[in-house]
Amino acid sequence: PLSVGPGQDVPIAASQIDAPGVLGDNRFLAPALSEDAPGGSNASSSIGGGQFLCQVSVTVIDPENSNGGCGVAWTAMGETAFDFTQINAFEFNVLQADGNPIFAISATDGNQTLATAFIENIPVGLASVPRDAFISPINPIDWSAVLTLQVTILNSEGTNMTFRMGAMGSDTGVIPGTVPAPQPASDGELSDTVSGGWFSPSRGGEGCQITREADGITFILTCYTYFDGEQVWMLGTGSLLNGQVIAADMVITEGASYGPLFDPEDVVLIPFGTVSINFIDCNTAAVAMTSVVDGYEPVLLPMERLVPINCAGGLPDPANARRTGNWFDQNRGGEGFQLTVEGNNGLHILTFYTYIDGRPAWMLATGTISGNRIEFNDPVLTTGTGFGSSFDPDDVELIPFGRFIMEFSDCNNAQLIADSDRAELPDQTYSLTRIVPGPCS
Repeated sequence: PLSVGPGQDVPIAASQIDAPGVLGDNRFLAPALSEDAPGGSNASSSIGGGQFLCQVSVTVIDPENSNGGCGVAWTAMGETAFDFTQINAFEFNVLQADGNPIFAISATDGNQTLATAFIENIPVGLASVPRDAFISPINPIDWSAVLTLQVTILNSEGTNMTFRMGAMGSDTGVIPGTVPAPQPASDGELSDTVSGGWFSPSRGGEGCQITREADGITFILTCYTYFDGEQVWMLGTGSLLNGQVIAADMVITEGASYGPLFDPEDVVLIPFGTVSINFIDCNTAAVAMTSVVDGYEPVLLPMERLVPINCAGGLPDPANARRTGNWFDQNRGGEGFQLTVEGNNGLHILTFYTYIDGRPAWMLATGTISGNRIEFNDPVLTTGTGFGSSFDPDDVELIPFGRFIMEFSDCNNAQLIADSDRAELPDQTYSLTRIVPGPCS
């Protein structure tokens, strides 16, 4: 993820990556914003998990000065140029286009001849740009010897804009010289297998959990991360459709205290925005976050399961899978526990979402079930880094908590003991119920 404010530039070293498997093995990415844009405005861009995201957020709508956008380019390396003579049109899978973005695609050949085509108010869905729609002001472009292909997204009339794009290809299939994108699994294949913990390998210390609840159709998505060095967590619900769970109702919370001082009346719900998780298969996905809260930039990250599984294996052990889901104490609405089972060896991941002195807090723990009891001996709190492009895994500090003991009376009811080693966080016992109860046999 990259982000700039008025007058800022992305360093070349940050905007260019060697990316074997993409067009030309080399890619550039850069957001841009007018240097005269109002303070607090920003342009952000990210690529991950087969998606491209661009967002321009301005504090004042100013058609003269609040202009910005993002560019992504692929450059032919070495002595080989791109040969596009075998295709008639470039095609793009547009996933989101809010704020009437202007879409431009340009090609430059070995003689530095530039050809560009535009689409204004690009719609969601498959967008096609024929080769004969490209305009070259002086000389015709040599489509057999293109050195650079670039896509640029601009906001319209200085407004706020969000644009998200999936796969890029051509009318004859993938663009020559690229690797075909993997075909995503079907909803039926994914439904039984995607519940679990997810993370981005280069960003250890934050992540998401998703659980399919007992009704078989409700998915609860949570993400645990940071803002200005402090923990923050968000939660929302969605359904699995076309390989994607979109939680448009994500909230972050604050205001309450830990343990015996917790009062559900103190919990303040703050609408966060939309978080979606787009699955390639049961072990690989991309998470996109688009927030309505000031200070939270758009984020698009590749994700992997914390514990990879056999995607063809279906549900893990049914007795364990029946306990998967979100749990809460009915007298303590506004905090809770999310439990996932990882594979068939009885391993579980538990995330505790709570508060410390009015601030949101979360703890993550692992344990293996024995009978009706799971002991989690490694729960940790964390601190120390930021959100989105401000995240640095080297700044994450792990703070041991103690242990959790979770004992089930059936698949919908349990008792959890939080045995704390920290004097400021007293021991606590919770009587838990699954938020979405289900049959236990």
